[in-house]
Amino acid sequence: MVACPSCRSWLEILKRHVDFAIDLGVDSVFFDQLGFTSTPCCDPTHGHPIPFIGLMRRKREMLRELYEYAKSRKPGMGFGIECVSDLTLQYTDFVHIVGDPEGVWNPDWRTTGEPPQLKSASYLFKAAFPEAVISNRNIRDDSDVEFPVNRMLLLGSRSDVEVYRCRASLAEAPRDQAYLAKANALRERHRDLLYRGVFCADCCHTLDNPDVQSNAFRLGDRLAVLLTQSDRDVRKTRLSVPGYERVELDSVSGDVSLEGDTIVLPRHALAVVTYRKKKP
Repeated sequence: MVACPSCRSWLEILKRHVDFAIDLGVDSVFFDQLGFTSTPCCDPTHGHPIPFIGLMRRKREMLRELYEYAKSRKPGMGFGIECVSDLTLQYTDFVHIVGDPEGVWNPDWRTTGEPPQLKSASYLFKAAFPEAVISNRNIRDDSDVEFPVNRMLLLGSRSDVEVYRCRASLAEAPRDQAYLAKANALRERHRDLLYRGVFCADCCHTLDNPDVQSNAFRLGDRLAVLLTQSDRDVRKTRLSVPGYERVELDSVSGDVSLEGDTIVLPRHALAVVTYRKKKP
């Protein structure tokens, strides 16, 4: 539960959890909900005005103290929170997103053949804060795997692997395990661009098919454009990247092909097309 960020006794409790994590020898500590808005507080013993409405500013200060405490105790300790906000992002190593990043306005898209109308793509936030390490969410069993994992790669998110809400290991979801292994292998093959590249949406490329989802990551003179679609057996698109020359076409399942300058994407395909800037 989120308490008033001005309450020193609560902060000391959180610090004890950092100590406990370090004593266990783990690599990281995670605090649920700390990026989320808190309820206005009217307790005069916390030393703040009544009613206290400057909660997020104070939460940022509290988080900075907790983050610095963790790093002082163990410099290599990872520090994460739940819920993305610009005020708290600075004092984290990673953030577990809240909500449903794969949520759609038309949940029947798989049967209608309509493209999924995404509720939360996070493009604006990721463009404003490209250094943020943000997780995906809600891949909890084997019922729907390819579409949300592809969205994770497309947005540069990390997998939270919360199988059955953390009540089981990934071994209990073999379809998820197998596809995630292939997706991670693709990301490892292009790790510099996909981990260290700057999120740049469609600033460097255009498609002639708006029903193909795309995004790009740029690192120096190199660029990776990611493409995916899940609503048709096959979709085709012409990809234009002015000022760059194509280096390689790769995909999660090895099922993406080229017809001249046209990219052919089967259902649930995810392609990575790498480029290098042309020399003047």
